[in-house]
Amino acid sequence: MRITMRIVKVSLLAAFFLLSSVRPVAQVRETPELENLVRQDLRNLPGLSVFDNVTFRVYGLTVFLEGQVTSPTLRNEAEGVIRQINGVDGVNNYIEVLPMTPSDQAIRMATLHAVYGDPNLTEDSLGPNPPIHIVVRNGNVMLEGRVRDIVERSDAYAQAASVPGVAGITNELQTLH
Repeated sequence: MRITMRIVKVSLLAAFFLLSSVRPVAQVRETPELENLVRQDLRNLPGLSVFDNVTFRVYGLTVFLEGQVTSPTLRNEAEGVIRQINGVDGVNNYIEVLPMTPSDQAIRMATLHAVYGDPNLTEDSLGPNPPIHIVVRNGNVMLEGRVRDIVERSDAYAQAASVPGVAGITNELQTLH
């Protein structure tokens, strides 16, 4: 009995030292830190425009990319920059490449001028991270992003609705207040 107990104690002690010395190869990051790195890298994509909407979710160390872009190159670049983040185990890329038909292009440009031409919405610039993204697929417009309040949300919708040729509008704008 004593010998068995001693073997068990030695086995447990050996297992403890073995497990405590194992370290992961990649530096593991906390989820909020990883989310901030992903957000920053996606915002800095050079080809990202007001007509693209890239979102993500992080589960563990895997990043799920979603949204819509106007270029297959941008879709691939988004995945590439996320794969390079230290600590990311995997990337699942569900970003849709939008059709670039002449009618959708015309609706994109007209909606851009209508929404960002509104004096109530022009305080926000069309810089690298515009507050309102205009996603057009087969004549349907989806407004994505963040605006200050419900008035701006309604104004953006009204401006998009005024564009000729729009088949439908989905207003996914979130308000800060």
